[in-house]
Amino acid sequence: MARNGRLVVAVVLTIGVGLGALGSWFLVRSRPVPGDFVDAVATPDGGAVAIRHQRGSERYFVDVYGPDRLRWRALVPPYAGAVGTPAVAATAKVVTVRVVRDGHPHLFAFDTLHGAKIASFDLADDTPADAHAYTLPGLATVAADGWAVEVLARPGGGARLIAVALDQRRLAWKVDLAAPPTAVWLTADQVVARTGDALAAWRHDTGVPEAARTTAPPAPTTTAGLQVTPGGFAAASGATYPVPADAARPEPYHVSGGRAWVIEPAQLTVLDATLAPARRIGR
Repeated sequence: MARNGRLVVAVVLTIGVGLGALGSWFLVRSRPVPGDFVDAVATPDGGAVAIRHQRGSERYFVDVYGPDRLRWRALVPPYAGAVGTPAVAATAKVVTVRVVRDGHPHLFAFDTLHGAKIASFDLADDTPADAHAYTLPGLATVAADGWAVEVLARPGGGARLIAVALDQRRLAWKVDLAAPPTAVWLTADQVVARTGDALAAWRHDTGVPEAARTTAPPAPTTTAGLQVTPGGFAAASGATYPVPADAARPEPYHVSGGRAWVIEPAQLTVLDATLAPARRIGR
């Protein structure tokens, strides 16, 4: 009997150790792992908000970089933007990312410095689920000077503009349009939308309609002489940096804070004002 008892104990211990090892392996294997980089929005402090896939999942990571280091990383539902159609806005206090959840566009807001999630908004809670989460081609989030405008499709072919006071962490106002706009931009005090040849404008803080005081989006601002070219970036000195073939198409929002960001699936390359690689961030 004593021998049988010891045998039972040995078998139980072996099974327990095996299950524990299996559990540890599962936890390691199921831990979210960042994958390919998708896009990045440069910020005035020399950092960026980078969007990347999660390996083996439809979810995405949001990586927020300061000038010299990764500040924080958050896992979010599928990203609602694309290269050329950014769905990110950032200030020194708040980062917003538009995502897709249950067929609806949701806006997630995070604390810029520490990454704490501080707000979440369903931007289409009065509509049924949509396969594209009401994301228009070429227009998602437009941001400038502490304000953002979320541009959404509407059932029946219309569109909705939602103004976001970023640092106040609130949706300020919304307006519905009969047709999707072809361009939306922010000035110092207006939100302007162009649909074909027609212009409409609203005071950015109140949403009160006004006559548009500009007829075209402002030209992209340069930072430290850096400019976007069709195939890369150019410096004030005349130096150029062609991006690799697998890199995201260069966009004006890839440049800010005296730096330009090159987005390849396997890495981010940060260029300084001379277009020399100042930093590489690998996956």
